[in-house]
This record gives sequence, structure tokens and C-alpha cells, in this order.
Amino acid sequence: MGQGISGHTYIYHNGSKYLVTQTTNHTISITGVPNSVCQKIDDKGNLIKERFYDSNGNPIVDIDYTNHGNPKKHPNVPHKHLWDCSDPKNPIRGDADD
Repeated sequence: MGQGISGHTYIYHNGSKYLVTQTTNHTISITGVPNSVCQKIDDKGNLIKERFYDSNGNPIVDIDYTNHGNPKKHPNVPHKHLWDCSDPKNPIRGDADD
């Protein structure tokens, strides 16, 4: 992670640079700032989820750092959920990669 000239924080993921925002909201918006990542953190500052957005602000991938309270369905932590945005009006979050 690094600081930009304007004081914004960026991370690099799969060779691309993403502007970082953080939230403690229960849900993360499906659409976001283009070329950004929204990090959901809990009250203690622990990272719960990251949602990466493409150059149009559509979701690309979620990385979950918990098993959502369901270790049988999500035995691997962290795990990824890819998004299908072929219909921009109805993005679909895919199954976990575990």
C-alpha cells in the first residue's frame, strides 16, 4: 500500500493500481469509484472484505477475509467471488473459488 501525492492511499492488485476507500457499513455498494477498491472493516479495524471496481466502476472481484459464519460452505479464508457484469443492469456475484 502506498500514499499518492494528494494523500490518497493506493494498493496494487494483479498489476493494476487501485484507489482505496474504507467503510464500516454493513454492505458495500455494488458500483463504485472507477479503478478503486472498497475495504469493509469491522469496529476493531479488522479487514472483512475488499471489493475491486473496474474502469467503469463495475465490480470485478470480492475478496472475503471471513467464512461468513459458514465454514462448511467457505472452508478457505480468504476466498474470492468473481462478478459477472455482462448485463450492467444486473451484476451477479459468483460463487466462491473455494
